Formats: sequence, C-alpha cells, structure tokens
Amino acid sequence: RRAALPAPFFNEEEDEVHVAWRWRFTRKWQQEQAKQFDPSYGKEEDNEDEWGAALGLMRQNGDLYGPGGNWVEEREHSRSSLPGGEAGESGPGSHSALAPSPSFASPMLLDTAGSLPRPLAEEAAATKQLASVARKAQRLQRFQQEIERHVEARWAGARAGGADDAWIGARVPAVALDDKGAFSFVLARLSDDQGRRALVLRGRRGVPEAALRVQLADEVARGAQKLGLPCCRSHVLGGGSAVVSVADGGLHLTVRTMHAASDALIRSKTDVARVAAALVQARNGTRGGPVTTSVL
Repeated sequence: RRAALPAPFFNEEEDEVHVAWRWRFTRKWQQEQAKQFDPSYGKEEDNEDEWGAALGLMRQNGDLYGPGGNWVEEREHSRSSLPGGEAGESGPGSHSALAPSPSFASPMLLDTAGSLPRPLAEEAAATKQLASVARKAQRLQRFQQEIERHVEARWAGARAGGADDAWIGARVPAVALDDKGAFSFVLARLSDDQGRRALVLRGRRGVPEAALRVQLADEVARGAQKLGLPCCRSHVLGGGSAVVSVADGGLHLTVRTMHAASDALIRSKTDVARVAAALVQARNGTRGGPVTTSVL
C-alpha cells in the first residue's frame, strides 16, 4: 500500500512533523469553533512561543513519546493518509510530481515548472517551524522522563527499606545521651550533597558542648569509614544542659544556646527544646520517664 513512496522516504523527523501538523490543525479547528461564540478567543495562543507550543503538543497527544501515548498510532495514521498511501497516488495524467519538502521532507506537489507554488512555500515554512516545535516537545519529554526515572528509583528504594541506608546519617543513632546525672547536650544536623538530612542529639557527663561537637564529627567520620560510605557534614544547631531525675527517670532539657537561622526547623531556643524532646520521646517510645524542657 506504500509502494508509491520508497522506504527511506519515511524517517523519524517526518513522523514528528506529520503528528505536529495534525495537532496544529486540530488546535486551529477548535479555535475557529470557539470564535463563533467569542471572537477574541485564541488571539493570545496565535502568538505563543515555540516552547509553549511544544507543551501544548505534549498535552494534546497525552505524553506523545511516553509509555501509553499514541505516538505509534499517530505515526501510522499520518503515513497512510499521505498521497500514495491509502488515499492512492496521483493519476498518470497528472501534471504534478510528488517530491520531498525542502523543509524537513513533508510531501509537496511541484508545478509543471518544477517550482514550489507560493501557498506551498508558506506551508514549507510552517512545517519547518512545527518541526522545531516537535523537537522541543521531544526535549521536554526526555527531561520529564528523566525526572520520573529519578523519582521512581528513589521511591523503589524507599519501599525496599534501603533508600536511606546509603548514607551515614541513617546509620548513626539519633539519640545518644547518658542515662543518669547531669550533663551537657547538643542538637546537631547531619547533611550531605544529595540533600539528605538527619537530626541527632548527643550528651555526656563531663563533656562541654564544644567537645561534643568535635566528638560527633569524629563519630560520623569513623562510622562512614567503617561502613564504606561517604562522610557527611555535621552542624550544631543548639545545646544546653540535661538532668535525669532519680525519682522517675524523667529527663529535663534546658536550652541555653542556639545558632541563629541555622535550620528551617530551628528558629529559636524553644524550637531547639521542642525538637530535642521529640527525638528523645521517639527513641523511648512507651518506655522511660517524662521529658520536660525549659529555655534560658
């Protein structure tokens, strides 16, 4: 059924252009119908840039190049509707010859002098523009698919329970505090270049806040080396003193220091106290005594 056109005549770029032409015709037809009710409809769309048109082409074709799209169906339909396809060839008495368009191979009819009539020359320019739109739609689709693959990989890892195991912040304990007496503590944030973050709480008798910060950095570095994982940064958000109650085993945290605007969750000493208490309660669960806080 396609013997009238040699096989190499069809290529990927032609298919893109034919689908783009079908989309353009549909859009223009819809605009003309809408103008019957609103003469101003579509005036802004006529001036849209090629990137806007590319987005429109993707929407019209339901993710044209993606899984589940109608790219193949559109391509086959556009081929069969060409002269020489299901519509048939020009008759033997015709004074026109079928030839590839000089602007990306859309089929064009030449006159008896072998030149391109003015209407078809204008159509060739429009075809060239639509080819550019189709290429931009492909670029947008590839970018979208790359994002989707990245998100799906992260989601698959999360469902498998191993998404966060690939960085040291998920392998160090969130809370490491002495279980009796009075001691200093620090609330710190661990972070890496992948945007992953973890909040940790450290406290030990006889160790001041400055030394706790150094010990935390050393703990993270040694843990990463032992597990063969990249190291991460540690930054102290705030700190203070803690006292474990002899009577009921409860923990009272008194926040004394805070690094200004150091984290989206930490805006004040009260935030330091709230987050630190939440970490302890999450570790204790239903066990352990009450956790109380105060700010100085």
